[in-house]
Amino acid sequence: MRRFLAVAVPAALLFGCSSPAVRVRAPEPTSPTNGSLAARVFIQGGWFSAFKPYSLTFQRLKADGKPEEEAFVSNFRSGDNVYLLDVLPGRYVPVSVRFMRQNNSRDIEIPENLRKDLGVEVRSGEVVFAGLLNFAVRGRAGKKSVFTGRDVSKEAEIAALDAALQDLDGTLWRDAVSRRRDALGPSES
Repeated sequence: MRRFLAVAVPAALLFGCSSPAVRVRAPEPTSPTNGSLAARVFIQGGWFSAFKPYSLTFQRLKADGKPEEEAFVSNFRSGDNVYLLDVLPGRYVPVSVRFMRQNNSRDIEIPENLRKDLGVEVRSGEVVFAGLLNFAVRGRAGKKSVFTGRDVSKEAEIAALDAALQDLDGTLWRDAVSRRRDALGPSES
């Protein structure tokens, strides 16, 4: 029995942790008239720490510019990239980001007075870049965390779409991402 344990325990420790990670698949479009949003989210935690986004919440704006009651939560993520796939065309604004800290979820709200400037128009069958959204975790337990800005430059969009090409590979969204990426042309850096 001792001999079995002497071999089994080290083998379990060595090989038990080497299983490949399970990759969750992005949802496919349910209608050719639906579109999607892609965003990169950086959450700075301190001097040398950062958090990965868990989800990004959006609201669709009515024709008068006021938000609808319904919230739309991103339905796919990979690293710093967050996607809201398969949504009806319209104008969407990011409202908040959720991240995990010490096994607890935390939300950072984007102030209402900044939201209307962050809106993006989702068009039928297209992938739209919502920006590189930056947040900072501040205060004890992150209770004073803030939205620090958005980058919608061509280089930020190219980086996000290059990541999206990999993240959405094997899905019907890849063609829409590829069309948008090709329209941007080569990177200038």
